[in-house]
Amino acid sequence: MCALRYVQNLITFSSVSHERAVHIRKFYFDLGRRIRYRKRMKKFKMLMLLLSLLPLPLIANWHCQNRKYCVAFTPEDGVMDLVIKEIKAAKTSLHLAVYNFKHPVLLKLINQKIEEGLKVEILLDYQSSFKHPTYNEIDLSKSNVKAYRLPVLRGGNPQMHNKLMVIDNKTVLTGSANFSSYGLLANFENVMKIEDSHLLKPIKAEIRELKALAKKTCQIFAQGDCDKAPQNYHPIMDHFFMKGSFKLSELQATQKGCKSLANGKGLLNRFNQLRSDRLLNCFIDPDLKTKLQELVAFYSKRETFIDGRNTIEAPQTNPLISPLPANVLFGPEDPIQLAITYHFEKALKSPLKTRIYLATNFITNKTIVDYILKFHQAGGDIQILFDQDRFTNKGFQFQIRRLATLGFFGPEQIVNEQLAKIKIENPYPPKDPRNKITLVKNSLPVKYGSLHHKFAVF
Repeated sequence: MCALRYVQNLITFSSVSHERAVHIRKFYFDLGRRIRYRKRMKKFKMLMLLLSLLPLPLIANWHCQNRKYCVAFTPEDGVMDLVIKEIKAAKTSLHLAVYNFKHPVLLKLINQKIEEGLKVEILLDYQSSFKHPTYNEIDLSKSNVKAYRLPVLRGGNPQMHNKLMVIDNKTVLTGSANFSSYGLLANFENVMKIEDSHLLKPIKAEIRELKALAKKTCQIFAQGDCDKAPQNYHPIMDHFFMKGSFKLSELQATQKGCKSLANGKGLLNRFNQLRSDRLLNCFIDPDLKTKLQELVAFYSKRETFIDGRNTIEAPQTNPLISPLPANVLFGPEDPIQLAITYHFEKALKSPLKTRIYLATNFITNKTIVDYILKFHQAGGDIQILFDQDRFTNKGFQFQIRRLATLGFFGPEQIVNEQLAKIKIENPYPPKDPRNKITLVKNSLPVKYGSLHHKFAVF
Protein backbone atom coordinates (compact mmCIF):
# COMPACT_ATOMS: atom_id res chain seq x y z
CA MET A 1 0.00 0.00 0.00
CA CYS A 2 2.92 2.33 0.60
CA ALA A 3 3.91 1.96 -3.04
CA LEU A 4 0.35 2.56 -4.18
CA ARG A 5 0.09 5.73 -2.13
CA TYR A 6 3.37 6.86 -3.67
CA VAL A 7 1.95 6.35 -7.15
CA GLN A 8 -1.33 8.01 -6.26
CA ASN A 9 0.49 11.07 -4.96
CA LEU A 10 2.39 11.19 -8.23
CA ILE A 11 -0.51 10.98 -10.67
CA THR A 12 -3.74 11.82 -8.80
CA PHE A 13 -4.98 14.52 -11.12
CA SER A 14 -8.65 14.35 -10.21
CA SER A 15 -8.13 14.96 -6.50
CA VAL A 16 -6.52 18.36 -7.08
CA SER A 17 -7.62 21.55 -8.78
CA HIS A 18 -7.40 22.00 -12.53
CA GLU A 19 -4.52 24.39 -11.99
CA ARG A 20 -2.63 21.77 -9.99
CA ALA A 21 -3.43 19.12 -12.59
CA VAL A 22 -2.00 21.34 -15.30
CA HIS A 23 1.11 21.87 -13.19
CA ILE A 24 1.66 18.14 -12.70
CA ARG A 25 1.08 17.37 -16.35
CA LYS A 26 3.27 20.24 -17.44
CA PHE A 27 6.12 18.70 -15.45
CA TYR A 28 6.01 15.61 -17.67
CA PHE A 29 5.23 17.54 -20.84
CA ASP A 30 8.14 19.93 -20.40
CA LEU A 31 10.69 17.42 -19.08
CA GLY A 32 12.45 16.84 -22.38
CA ARG A 33 12.30 20.50 -23.38
CA ARG A 34 13.83 21.62 -20.08
CA ILE A 35 16.65 19.12 -20.13
CA ARG A 36 17.37 19.49 -23.88
CA TYR A 37 19.67 16.53 -24.18
CA ARG A 38 18.82 16.05 -27.82
CA LYS A 39 20.73 19.22 -28.69
CA ARG A 40 23.79 17.81 -26.91
CA MET A 41 23.73 14.21 -28.10
CA LYS A 42 27.46 13.61 -27.93
CA LYS A 43 27.69 14.96 -24.40
CA PHE A 44 24.68 12.89 -23.40
CA LYS A 45 26.23 9.67 -24.71
CA MET A 46 29.29 10.39 -22.57
CA LEU A 47 27.00 11.01 -19.60
CA MET A 48 25.22 7.67 -20.15
CA LEU A 49 28.57 5.90 -20.27
CA LEU A 50 29.57 7.56 -17.02
CA LEU A 51 26.29 6.56 -15.40
CA SER A 52 26.81 3.00 -16.59
CA LEU A 53 30.26 2.81 -15.07
CA LEU A 54 29.60 4.82 -11.93
CA PRO A 55 26.03 4.26 -10.75
CA LEU A 56 26.02 6.73 -7.87
CA PRO A 57 22.48 8.04 -7.41
CA LEU A 58 21.81 10.89 -5.04
CA ILE A 59 19.00 8.92 -3.37
CA ALA A 60 18.54 5.15 -3.12
CA ASN A 61 15.29 4.33 -1.45
CA TRP A 62 12.73 1.54 -1.35
CA HIS A 63 9.11 2.47 -0.60
CA CYS A 64 7.88 -0.31 1.67
CA GLN A 65 4.56 -1.21 3.21
CA ASN A 66 6.37 -3.84 5.24
CA ARG A 67 9.31 -6.11 4.66
CA LYS A 68 7.29 -8.23 2.25
CA TYR A 69 6.53 -5.66 -0.44
CA CYS A 70 8.66 -2.74 -1.58
CA VAL A 71 8.81 -0.67 -4.76
CA ALA A 72 11.21 1.86 -6.25
CA PHE A 73 10.93 4.07 -9.33
CA THR A 74 13.49 5.14 -11.89
CA PRO A 75 15.14 7.48 -12.21
CA GLU A 76 14.37 9.24 -8.91
CA ASP A 77 14.86 6.40 -6.40
CA GLY A 78 18.34 5.23 -7.35
CA VAL A 79 17.15 1.82 -8.53
CA MET A 80 20.55 0.87 -9.94
CA ASP A 81 22.17 1.27 -6.55
CA LEU A 82 19.37 -0.70 -4.89
CA VAL A 83 19.81 -3.61 -7.33
CA ILE A 84 23.57 -3.59 -6.81
CA LYS A 85 23.15 -3.71 -3.03
CA GLU A 86 20.78 -6.68 -3.27
CA ILE A 87 23.17 -8.64 -5.50
CA LYS A 88 26.16 -7.81 -3.31
CA ALA A 89 24.25 -9.13 -0.29
CA ALA A 90 23.61 -12.52 -1.96
CA LYS A 91 25.16 -15.34 0.05
CA THR A 92 24.09 -18.63 -1.52
CA SER A 93 22.36 -18.27 -4.90
CA LEU A 94 21.15 -16.00 -7.66
CA HIS A 95 18.55 -17.09 -10.22
CA LEU A 96 17.68 -14.88 -13.18
CA ALA A 97 14.91 -15.24 -15.78
CA VAL A 98 15.15 -12.03 -17.77
CA TYR A 99 14.67 -10.69 -21.27
CA ASN A 100 18.15 -9.23 -21.18
CA PHE A 101 20.91 -8.55 -18.68
CA LYS A 102 23.57 -6.33 -20.14
CA HIS A 103 24.54 -3.50 -17.82
CA PRO A 104 28.37 -3.51 -17.56
CA VAL A 105 28.43 -2.85 -13.82
CA LEU A 106 25.98 -5.68 -13.15
CA LEU A 107 27.89 -8.07 -15.41
CA LYS A 108 31.10 -7.27 -13.57
CA LEU A 109 29.37 -7.77 -10.23
CA ILE A 110 27.94 -11.12 -11.33
CA ASN A 111 31.41 -12.29 -12.29
CA GLN A 112 32.71 -11.24 -8.88
CA LYS A 113 29.97 -13.23 -7.15
CA ILE A 114 30.72 -16.24 -9.35
CA GLU A 115 34.37 -16.00 -8.37
CA GLU A 116 33.32 -15.92 -4.71
CA GLY A 117 31.48 -19.21 -5.23
CA LEU A 118 27.88 -17.97 -5.43
CA LYS A 119 25.59 -20.35 -7.32
CA VAL A 120 24.34 -18.44 -10.37
CA GLU A 121 21.76 -19.53 -12.95
CA ILE A 122 20.81 -17.19 -15.80
CA LEU A 123 17.97 -17.71 -18.26
CA LEU A 124 17.72 -15.29 -21.17
CA ASP A 125 15.27 -14.91 -24.03
CA TYR A 126 16.70 -16.79 -27.03
CA GLN A 127 16.62 -13.85 -29.42
CA SER A 128 17.98 -11.40 -26.88
CA SER A 129 20.78 -13.77 -25.82
CA PHE A 130 22.27 -13.55 -29.31
CA LYS A 131 21.54 -9.87 -29.91
CA HIS A 132 23.27 -8.80 -26.70
CA PRO A 133 26.73 -9.96 -25.53
CA THR A 134 25.67 -11.06 -22.05
CA TYR A 135 27.02 -14.60 -22.26
CA ASN A 136 30.27 -13.37 -23.79
CA GLU A 137 30.81 -11.18 -20.72
CA ILE A 138 29.99 -13.74 -18.01
CA ASP A 139 32.55 -16.37 -16.99
CA LEU A 140 30.68 -19.56 -17.88
CA SER A 141 33.73 -21.75 -17.25
CA LYS A 142 33.02 -21.99 -13.53
CA SER A 143 31.10 -25.01 -12.24
CA ASN A 144 28.83 -22.81 -10.09
CA VAL A 145 27.30 -20.93 -13.05
CA LYS A 146 24.70 -22.19 -15.52
CA ALA A 147 23.21 -20.34 -18.47
CA TYR A 148 20.29 -21.03 -20.81
CA ARG A 149 18.57 -19.63 -23.89
CA LEU A 150 14.78 -19.93 -23.97
CA PRO A 151 13.06 -19.77 -27.38
CA VAL A 152 9.34 -19.17 -27.79
CA LEU A 153 7.48 -21.61 -30.05
CA ARG A 154 4.29 -19.61 -30.48
CA GLY A 155 5.41 -17.83 -33.67
CA GLY A 156 5.36 -14.17 -34.62
CA ASN A 157 7.57 -12.18 -32.30
CA PRO A 158 6.74 -13.37 -28.76
CA GLN A 159 9.47 -13.16 -26.16
CA MET A 160 10.42 -14.46 -22.78
CA HIS A 161 9.99 -10.97 -21.37
CA ASN A 162 10.31 -11.64 -17.65
CA LYS A 163 12.37 -9.50 -15.30
CA LEU A 164 12.84 -11.97 -12.45
CA MET A 165 15.77 -12.10 -10.06
CA VAL A 166 15.62 -14.45 -7.07
CA ILE A 167 18.30 -13.90 -4.43
CA ASP A 168 19.12 -16.57 -1.84
CA ASN A 169 15.74 -18.22 -2.51
CA LYS A 170 14.01 -15.59 -0.39
CA THR A 171 14.07 -12.21 -2.19
CA VAL A 172 12.57 -11.43 -5.59
CA LEU A 173 13.29 -8.36 -7.72
CA THR A 174 10.88 -7.80 -10.58
CA GLY A 175 8.90 -5.04 -12.30
CA SER A 176 8.89 -3.19 -15.60
CA ALA A 177 12.62 -2.50 -15.83
CA ASN A 178 15.10 -4.52 -17.82
CA PHE A 179 18.51 -4.87 -16.19
CA SER A 180 20.11 -2.38 -18.57
CA SER A 181 21.25 1.24 -18.59
CA TYR A 182 17.93 2.41 -19.99
CA GLY A 183 15.88 0.26 -17.65
CA LEU A 184 17.66 1.13 -14.42
CA LEU A 185 18.90 4.65 -15.07
CA ALA A 186 16.94 6.52 -17.70
CA ASN A 187 13.44 5.20 -18.44
CA PHE A 188 10.46 5.83 -16.20
CA GLU A 189 10.30 2.33 -14.67
CA ASN A 190 9.45 0.45 -11.51
CA VAL A 191 11.20 -2.37 -9.64
CA MET A 192 9.52 -4.34 -6.87
CA LYS A 193 11.24 -6.16 -4.04
CA ILE A 194 9.21 -9.09 -2.71
CA GLU A 195 9.92 -11.22 0.33
CA ASP A 196 6.67 -13.15 0.57
CA SER A 197 6.83 -16.96 0.67
CA HIS A 198 3.36 -17.17 -0.89
CA LEU A 199 4.59 -15.37 -4.02
CA LEU A 200 8.10 -16.79 -3.95
CA LYS A 201 6.89 -20.37 -4.39
CA PRO A 202 5.16 -19.89 -7.80
CA ILE A 203 7.93 -17.58 -9.03
CA LYS A 204 10.58 -20.20 -8.31
CA ALA A 205 8.36 -22.86 -9.92
CA GLU A 206 8.01 -20.71 -13.06
CA ILE A 207 11.78 -20.26 -13.32
CA ARG A 208 12.30 -24.02 -12.95
CA GLU A 209 9.72 -24.63 -15.66
CA LEU A 210 11.32 -22.15 -18.07
CA LYS A 211 14.75 -23.65 -17.37
CA ALA A 212 13.45 -27.15 -18.12
CA LEU A 213 11.96 -25.99 -21.43
CA ALA A 214 15.17 -24.19 -22.41
CA LYS A 215 17.40 -27.14 -21.50
CA LYS A 216 15.24 -29.70 -23.33
CA THR A 217 15.18 -27.54 -26.45
CA CYS A 218 18.96 -27.31 -26.30
CA GLN A 219 19.39 -31.05 -25.79
CA ILE A 220 17.32 -31.81 -28.88
CA PHE A 221 18.47 -29.06 -31.25
CA ALA A 222 21.90 -27.80 -30.13
CA GLN A 223 25.46 -29.02 -29.80
CA GLY A 224 27.47 -28.50 -26.64
CA ASP A 225 26.92 -28.30 -22.89
CA CYS A 226 23.30 -27.27 -22.43
CA ASP A 227 24.10 -25.80 -18.99
CA LYS A 228 26.48 -23.32 -20.64
CA ALA A 229 24.29 -21.64 -23.30
CA PRO A 230 25.81 -23.18 -26.45
CA GLN A 231 25.44 -21.23 -29.67
CA ASN A 232 25.17 -23.93 -32.36
CA TYR A 233 21.48 -24.70 -32.83
CA HIS A 234 19.85 -26.57 -35.70
CA PRO A 235 19.73 -23.95 -38.52
CA ILE A 236 16.04 -24.47 -39.33
CA MET A 237 15.07 -24.16 -35.69
CA ASP A 238 17.41 -21.22 -35.11
CA HIS A 239 15.62 -19.37 -37.91
CA PHE A 240 12.27 -20.21 -36.32
CA PHE A 241 13.43 -19.12 -32.84
CA MET A 242 14.75 -15.83 -34.23
CA LYS A 243 12.06 -15.01 -36.82
CA GLY A 244 8.98 -16.80 -35.50
CA SER A 245 8.35 -18.63 -38.77
CA PHE A 246 9.63 -21.44 -40.98
CA LYS A 247 10.58 -21.16 -44.64
CA LEU A 248 8.12 -22.54 -47.18
CA SER A 249 10.92 -24.62 -48.71
CA GLU A 250 11.12 -26.57 -45.43
CA LEU A 251 7.40 -27.42 -45.41
CA GLN A 252 4.84 -29.56 -47.21
CA ALA A 253 3.22 -26.33 -48.30
CA THR A 254 0.32 -28.00 -50.14
CA GLN A 255 -0.96 -29.73 -47.00
CA LYS A 256 -3.72 -28.07 -45.03
CA GLY A 257 -2.48 -25.64 -42.37
CA CYS A 258 1.19 -25.90 -43.28
CA LYS A 259 1.48 -22.43 -44.80
CA SER A 260 0.53 -20.97 -41.42
CA LEU A 261 3.95 -22.06 -40.13
CA ALA A 262 5.56 -19.80 -42.73
CA ASN A 263 3.20 -16.93 -41.85
CA GLY A 264 4.27 -16.56 -38.22
CA LYS A 265 1.54 -18.64 -36.58
CA GLY A 266 4.00 -20.84 -34.72
CA LEU A 267 3.73 -24.42 -33.50
CA LEU A 268 2.13 -23.91 -30.11
CA ASN A 269 -0.83 -22.01 -28.70
CA ARG A 270 -0.81 -19.74 -25.64
CA PHE A 271 -0.91 -22.82 -23.37
CA ASN A 272 2.26 -24.24 -25.00
CA GLN A 273 0.17 -27.02 -26.52
CA LEU A 274 0.35 -27.99 -30.21
CA ARG A 275 -2.05 -25.82 -32.25
CA SER A 276 -3.03 -28.74 -34.45
CA ASP A 277 -1.91 -32.37 -34.60
CA ARG A 278 -1.41 -32.17 -38.35
CA LEU A 279 1.27 -29.46 -38.06
CA LEU A 280 4.00 -31.99 -37.31
CA ASN A 281 3.31 -33.63 -40.68
CA CYS A 282 4.20 -30.38 -42.43
CA PHE A 283 7.96 -30.85 -42.26
CA ILE A 284 9.84 -32.34 -45.20
CA ASP A 285 12.80 -33.51 -43.10
CA PRO A 286 11.70 -36.69 -41.24
CA ASP A 287 14.46 -36.31 -38.64
CA LEU A 288 13.29 -32.77 -37.85
CA LYS A 289 9.73 -34.03 -37.53
CA THR A 290 10.83 -36.70 -35.03
CA LYS A 291 12.74 -34.18 -32.94
CA LEU A 292 9.82 -31.76 -32.96
CA GLN A 293 7.49 -34.51 -31.80
CA GLU A 294 9.79 -35.10 -28.82
CA LEU A 295 10.01 -31.40 -28.00
CA VAL A 296 6.28 -30.71 -28.34
CA ALA A 297 5.46 -33.71 -26.13
CA PHE A 298 7.83 -32.40 -23.46
CA TYR A 299 6.34 -28.91 -23.57
CA SER A 300 2.82 -30.36 -23.39
CA LYS A 301 3.59 -32.29 -20.20
CA ARG A 302 5.74 -29.60 -18.55
CA GLU A 303 3.65 -26.42 -19.00
CA THR A 304 1.47 -25.61 -16.00
CA PHE A 305 -0.89 -22.92 -14.76
CA ILE A 306 0.02 -20.93 -11.68
CA ASP A 307 -1.98 -23.39 -9.56
CA GLY A 308 0.18 -26.30 -10.73
CA ARG A 309 -2.34 -27.93 -13.09
CA ASN A 310 -1.13 -28.92 -16.54
CA THR A 311 -2.32 -26.53 -19.27
CA ILE A 312 -3.68 -29.42 -21.32
CA GLU A 313 -6.65 -29.22 -18.95
CA ALA A 314 -9.39 -26.63 -19.27
CA PRO A 315 -8.24 -23.03 -18.58
CA GLN A 316 -8.53 -22.06 -14.97
CA THR A 317 -10.91 -19.47 -13.56
CA ASN A 318 -9.75 -16.14 -12.20
CA PRO A 319 -7.21 -16.89 -9.44
CA LEU A 320 -7.51 -13.38 -8.03
CA ILE A 321 -10.87 -14.23 -6.49
CA SER A 322 -9.28 -15.38 -3.25
CA PRO A 323 -8.61 -14.10 0.27
CA LEU A 324 -4.87 -13.91 -0.40
CA PRO A 325 -3.29 -10.44 -0.05
CA ALA A 326 -1.20 -10.74 -3.22
CA ASN A 327 -1.04 -12.90 -6.34
CA VAL A 328 1.28 -13.49 -9.26
CA LEU A 329 0.45 -14.64 -12.79
CA PHE A 330 2.59 -15.60 -15.79
CA GLY A 331 1.71 -15.02 -19.42
CA PRO A 332 0.47 -16.20 -21.69
CA GLU A 333 -0.80 -19.36 -20.01
CA ASP A 334 -2.35 -17.75 -16.92
CA PRO A 335 -5.50 -15.61 -17.37
CA ILE A 336 -3.86 -12.20 -17.02
CA GLN A 337 -6.49 -10.43 -19.11
CA LEU A 338 -9.21 -11.98 -16.99
CA ALA A 339 -7.48 -10.79 -13.83
CA ILE A 340 -7.33 -7.22 -15.15
CA THR A 341 -10.94 -7.17 -16.30
CA TYR A 342 -11.97 -8.58 -12.92
CA HIS A 343 -10.79 -5.35 -11.28
CA PHE A 344 -12.60 -3.28 -13.92
CA GLU A 345 -15.79 -5.24 -13.21
CA LYS A 346 -15.46 -4.39 -9.53
CA ALA A 347 -14.90 -0.72 -10.38
CA LEU A 348 -17.96 -0.69 -12.65
CA LYS A 349 -20.19 -1.62 -9.70
CA SER A 350 -19.61 1.85 -8.23
CA PRO A 351 -17.90 3.95 -10.92
CA LEU A 352 -18.71 7.31 -9.34
CA LYS A 353 -16.85 6.30 -6.18
CA THR A 354 -13.84 4.75 -7.93
CA ARG A 355 -10.69 6.20 -9.45
CA ILE A 356 -8.37 4.28 -11.76
CA TYR A 357 -4.82 5.26 -12.61
CA LEU A 358 -2.86 3.61 -15.42
CA ALA A 359 0.80 4.19 -16.25
CA THR A 360 1.70 2.33 -19.39
CA ASN A 361 4.02 2.26 -22.35
CA PHE A 362 1.07 1.65 -24.68
CA ILE A 363 -2.33 -0.05 -24.83
CA THR A 364 -3.27 -2.23 -27.81
CA ASN A 365 -5.45 -4.87 -26.14
CA LYS A 366 -9.02 -4.45 -27.43
CA THR A 367 -10.70 -6.00 -24.39
CA ILE A 368 -8.84 -3.75 -21.96
CA VAL A 369 -9.78 -0.71 -24.03
CA ASP A 370 -13.41 -1.89 -23.99
CA TYR A 371 -13.37 -1.79 -20.20
CA ILE A 372 -11.60 1.57 -20.07
CA LEU A 373 -14.33 3.06 -22.26
CA LYS A 374 -17.13 1.39 -20.27
CA PHE A 375 -15.75 2.82 -17.04
CA HIS A 376 -15.32 6.29 -18.55
CA GLN A 377 -18.84 6.26 -20.06
CA ALA A 378 -20.26 5.19 -16.69
CA GLY A 379 -18.87 8.38 -15.17
CA GLY A 380 -15.80 6.85 -13.53
CA ASP A 381 -12.63 8.91 -13.12
CA ILE A 382 -9.73 7.35 -15.01
CA GLN A 383 -6.33 8.93 -15.62
CA ILE A 384 -3.77 7.40 -17.95
CA LEU A 385 -0.08 8.13 -18.47
CA PHE A 386 0.92 7.09 -21.99
CA ASP A 387 4.34 7.18 -23.65
CA GLN A 388 4.39 9.95 -26.26
CA ASP A 389 6.72 8.13 -28.66
CA ARG A 390 4.37 5.12 -28.74
CA PHE A 391 1.48 7.50 -29.46
CA THR A 392 3.25 8.61 -32.64
CA ASN A 393 4.48 5.12 -33.62
CA LYS A 394 2.25 3.38 -36.19
CA GLY A 395 3.02 -0.02 -34.71
CA PHE A 396 1.25 0.88 -31.45
CA GLN A 397 -1.79 2.81 -32.69
CA PHE A 398 -4.34 -0.02 -32.98
CA GLN A 399 -6.60 1.46 -30.30
CA ILE A 400 -5.78 5.18 -30.58
CA ARG A 401 -9.01 6.01 -32.43
CA ARG A 402 -11.13 4.51 -29.64
CA LEU A 403 -9.01 5.90 -26.81
CA ALA A 404 -9.26 9.38 -28.33
CA THR A 405 -12.74 9.74 -26.83
CA LEU A 406 -10.99 10.20 -23.46
CA GLY A 407 -8.84 13.00 -24.85
CA PHE A 408 -5.06 13.31 -25.10
CA PHE A 409 -3.17 15.88 -23.04
CA GLY A 410 0.14 16.82 -24.67
CA PRO A 411 1.87 19.02 -27.24
CA GLU A 412 -0.76 20.62 -29.45
CA GLN A 413 1.04 19.99 -32.72
CA ILE A 414 1.74 16.32 -32.00
CA VAL A 415 -1.76 15.54 -30.71
CA ASN A 416 -3.54 17.36 -33.51
CA GLU A 417 -1.33 15.94 -36.27
CA GLN A 418 -1.65 12.33 -35.08
CA LEU A 419 -5.40 12.49 -34.64
CA ALA A 420 -5.81 14.26 -37.99
CA LYS A 421 -4.14 11.27 -39.66
CA ILE A 422 -6.99 9.04 -38.49
CA LYS A 423 -9.57 11.77 -39.12
CA ILE A 424 -10.77 12.38 -35.59
CA GLU A 425 -10.54 15.31 -33.19
CA ASN A 426 -9.60 15.57 -29.54
CA PRO A 427 -12.67 16.24 -27.36
CA TYR A 428 -10.81 19.17 -25.72
CA PRO A 429 -7.79 21.29 -26.65
CA PRO A 430 -4.60 19.24 -26.05
CA LYS A 431 -3.60 21.31 -23.02
CA ASP A 432 -7.00 21.12 -21.35
CA PRO A 433 -6.78 19.16 -18.05
CA ARG A 434 -10.15 17.52 -18.78
CA ASN A 435 -8.32 15.19 -21.17
CA LYS A 436 -7.81 11.84 -19.48
CA ILE A 437 -4.68 10.54 -21.25
CA THR A 438 -1.45 12.38 -20.57
CA LEU A 439 1.36 11.91 -23.09
CA VAL A 440 4.71 11.63 -21.34
CA LYS A 441 7.88 12.50 -23.22
CA ASN A 442 11.10 11.10 -21.79
CA SER A 443 14.09 12.79 -23.40
CA LEU A 444 16.64 11.44 -20.94
CA PRO A 445 17.75 8.39 -22.96
CA VAL A 446 19.24 8.62 -26.42
CA LYS A 447 16.96 6.41 -28.51
CA TYR A 448 14.83 3.82 -26.77
CA GLY A 449 13.99 5.57 -23.51
CA SER A 450 10.38 5.90 -22.60
CA LEU A 451 7.67 5.78 -20.03
CA HIS A 452 8.01 2.01 -19.60
CA HIS A 453 5.66 1.39 -16.66
CA LYS A 454 2.99 -1.31 -16.74
CA PHE A 455 0.84 -0.80 -13.68
CA ALA A 456 -2.66 0.17 -12.60
CA VAL A 457 -4.02 1.51 -9.33
CA PHE A 458 -7.70 0.83 -8.59
